[in-house]
Amino acid sequence: MDRKPEIKPMTMQTLREIKLTQPDKQRLALLFCGVLVVFAFSIVIFDSLFHYGSSALAYYPGNCGSYNTSQGLYTCLSTLANKTANVSVCLYMQGSQSLGCVSGVAERSNNPNICGYISKTGPYYVSCISAIENKTGNIALCGSLPQSSALSCIYSTVLALNFSSASTCELIGNTSYSIGCSALVNYRKALLSSNPDYCEMIQNTRNYSVLSFMDYNSSMSSASAADDYLYALNVTAQSYCYLGLAIQELNATICNRIQGSFSTTCGYYVEAANESTVKANLNATNSTTACVSYKGYDLELCNLEYQTGIAIERMNATPCYSLNSSVDRDLCVYHLAINTSDYGYCSDILNTTIRGVCTLSANYTAT
Repeated sequence: MDRKPEIKPMTMQTLREIKLTQPDKQRLALLFCGVLVVFAFSIVIFDSLFHYGSSALAYYPGNCGSYNTSQGLYTCLSTLANKTANVSVCLYMQGSQSLGCVSGVAERSNNPNICGYISKTGPYYVSCISAIENKTGNIALCGSLPQSSALSCIYSTVLALNFSSASTCELIGNTSYSIGCSALVNYRKALLSSNPDYCEMIQNTRNYSVLSFMDYNSSMSSASAADDYLYALNVTAQSYCYLGLAIQELNATICNRIQGSFSTTCGYYVEAANESTVKANLNATNSTTACVSYKGYDLELCNLEYQTGIAIERMNATPCYSLNSSVDRDLCVYHLAINTSDYGYCSDILNTTIRGVCTLSANYTAT
């Protein structure tokens, strides 16, 4: 019977007697390090699981850490921030939740400085400042907003005061906004009182930003809106005020207050506005029959409307040349060019201002 070999227990002495090669030593070292990493990781996981509840509870204020969902946590933090007016609580939140929380605290405390925690380039800052301005009526707050938002902010404030005083605009820290606000107030006062003297208080300078303020939420027709079209005609803020009032009152004599060639153009706009009140019977066989119910200046306007309507219908300028006034003839040809998009007619217009407007319209249509 074969005898089994005797297996001796491994001792430190026998380990020392074993001759390990260099690769064996490296593998043994890696194995030992791996065991240590797994052991340490296990301790971390165990500690995290054991201490998670107490850590979250300690990290978040007001026992909000006791909520196990983000919705419950954020609701708790938002309520706490508004109750204590402590904006630092909002900083425990992230993204839009944090921004909305900051805005809420600022509004409840009427403290615009808190809005400073929000980036000024984003919509939350605008809504934060605007909400406080609406509650307090402090127009100075509008000065920190970009112009697109400042217009609405300033307009709502001066509207609430019924455009009573331009001195309110002096409270705005932004000089450009202050000038635009003052022009807006005086312009609306001119329209409300039908008094052109208020237009004298507006700077007689060409400034697109000021025109934008004056035209904000305006009820003027699109033909006279303060847009790129009028700006290209070198309209000043003061001239725009006279123009708006003249059209409202259908009174071309107000245009005489305008300095420069735009005074004549203003008269054309008023005449065009007057035309809308005169209705020619385009089904009539001639202008005499079409305008039988009109006299004086209204009769001239009716004749202009009738011949212009026939010219557009026939797509031919011949009816325009039957009008007595050279200006009326040019206006007829102008409307023919605009309504048919045949801007070749612009060259037939004798009046340089009307021809310029016709050509400018052609350029804007082309772009």
